[in-house]
Amino acid sequence: MPPPETRGYTFEVSWVFALFLAIYAAIWSTMWMQGQLRWARSEARRAQPPKAAPTPKHLPDWSKSLYSRAAQLRVELWPWAQMCRRVRITDPDVRFGSVRSSDFRRAVHEGARLMHGFVRTLERIELESPERLTTAEDLVLALRAVDQRLAATAKLVAQSRALEAFAVSHCDACIECFDRAERLLGELGDLLASRRGAHPYRPGREFGGDGAAASSAA
Repeated sequence: MPPPETRGYTFEVSWVFALFLAIYAAIWSTMWMQGQLRWARSEARRAQPPKAAPTPKHLPDWSKSLYSRAAQLRVELWPWAQMCRRVRITDPDVRFGSVRSSDFRRAVHEGARLMHGFVRTLERIELESPERLTTAEDLVLALRAVDQRLAATAKLVAQSRALEAFAVSHCDACIECFDRAERLLGELGDLLASRRGAHPYRPGREFGGDGAAASSAA
């Protein structure tokens, strides 16, 4: 129990602290509501997710598998990209140059995990048959760069303390990575679909995506 001469001072400090806490809670709640309203009116909220295109039948088995995985990954990454966009708009701490939402942590972790799994698939293909991805070398390098950026942010998030704030630039970088990954995966799918597969009945000939046979040598 505090001495008699300090009791009034302790009460005044507690009262002032409670007042500041109430003011902060009111301001935070107001900013949170404003963020929700901005998200409800934003174009990003009405964006449509990508759809997985059917796998071309003329592709060899390994290309079919890679095409299907790339198309599926575009679909799987989209909700995590949307989560980052929503945090960027709704998190009250954005006004102070940071984000604190646990949704950001979850989006980074899951997005990095999915992206790294796909890059590992590309590495296995290169290890087994390096010539298969020769024409897609630039796309593979770009996808690796995206994977590395997401992995670096995921590591930062994993090593942080609970409720620790992150600079808004980290959220913006993740959104950029997700958008770039979606474009690159689409380009990889287009490249795979444009290839000709081996003709199933005529050795020395190729079978195109339009079902027509084309001679591989004059």
